[in-house]
Amino acid sequence: MRMKPLHLASALLWLVLSGLIAQAFVNRAVSRADQRLQSLADRLGGELALQWQSGSALLDSYAILDGMSGAPRGKTGRDAGGDLLRGSGKAGLALLRAEDFATADYVAVASVDGSVRPDPAVGAMVRATGRALVRGAGVAVSPPFVAAGGRRVYLRLRPRAAATAQGPRAVIAVLAAADALTPDLKALPAGAGVRLSLAPGAHAAAGAGFFERRAFDGGWLARRLLPRLEAERHPAMTAPMLRLDWQPGFEIVDGFEWAAMSCLSLALSGLLVFAPAVRRHCRGDRFEHEMREFYQANHDRLTGLANRNLFYDRMQHAIARLQRNGRQLAIVFLDLDRFTAVNDTLGQAGGDQVLRSVAGRMRTCLRGEDTVARFGGDEFVVMLEDIGGYQQVERVLARLKQELERPYALEDGRSLQLGVSIGTAYYPDDGERVEELLTAADRAMYGDRHEPVIVL
Repeated sequence: MRMKPLHLASALLWLVLSGLIAQAFVNRAVSRADQRLQSLADRLGGELALQWQSGSALLDSYAILDGMSGAPRGKTGRDAGGDLLRGSGKAGLALLRAEDFATADYVAVASVDGSVRPDPAVGAMVRATGRALVRGAGVAVSPPFVAAGGRRVYLRLRPRAAATAQGPRAVIAVLAAADALTPDLKALPAGAGVRLSLAPGAHAAAGAGFFERRAFDGGWLARRLLPRLEAERHPAMTAPMLRLDWQPGFEIVDGFEWAAMSCLSLALSGLLVFAPAVRRHCRGDRFEHEMREFYQANHDRLTGLANRNLFYDRMQHAIARLQRNGRQLAIVFLDLDRFTAVNDTLGQAGGDQVLRSVAGRMRTCLRGEDTVARFGGDEFVVMLEDIGGYQQVERVLARLKQELERPYALEDGRSLQLGVSIGTAYYPDDGERVEELLTAADRAMYGDRHEPVIVL
């Protein structure tokens, strides 16, 4: 069964509008999710900045202590800094005093448990990270690496004395646990990814990662309908860069939004389904109202017969049609003799009853295509279309006169007998215009005019 074009258009319109409603609520949810991610990035970035500033303050403090210690040049970091390093916890300090750290095999630094021992891995990282100091950086940061004991650590270095053309001859370093920079994963949205990496600039190995957790892709449909959200924070020049990455799913749309979308979609479907019916109903009411107004404007309120306006209109159309086919029509004027006496005797209500009875009898005597009109008072006009000749009209008029002069039963039990005067005009013999025919019929009105008889 084929759908009507209107039904198909309504279905397509419902789909389009429902999609726009859903998009509006999804955009609202995405905006809220993005605000949540940006707020979380601000908080994690602030925590990272505080922690990084604490490490920077520690490095500066150790530099001050180193200047106050007056450690003789040429001693190893283990000899000069052992008293300062012991018991330092997660972070340790070594005064790296190798005459040329670029070629040293190892340097003595404090391990994360507070002890001091040679560590080739640390020495190699010091040499690599120190190249940033050679390029003129004030502070250099190493990428995370595994030191002795299996811990992931990183170095923060600064020159101990004024650098020469070949770079600083000695550096001060803080060795810290890389895991201490791991952000609070519990605060991340489900499926969100996070990466903590060295930023470009004064770092020895820009882009090296401190920590990374890949984001969940969110599913095929979510990837195509929802945007991927990102947030990036860089707390300080030498601090690692924090990047948050999140592909949200449809769980970001809360219950209220799902309910609102469903209600609006149902309301829209109801509107599209019932609107045509309501429109048809309204159009039907309006049509009925217009038809009622048309009827009242073109019909006599008392008898329901056509009034003068409708009779003139039908007569003009009939004359135009007869001009093409050469047929005839007859205009009949009828007047109830001395009807004023009936009103005087029976009153207005009784006279109205008699007029309604007259109109009913005229309808029964005439054909459906003939037009009967009341021009006012006791005057009636009949238009007989497509007549076969004068004799046919005479037979119709005789039957009509006989019917109208029969006694009328009144509501109070009495009866009334009326006389009728009739005048006839023919088209085109008596005229070709409406006014000419009506005037001719009025002049030709005949019949015995006598007093109405009321039988008790």
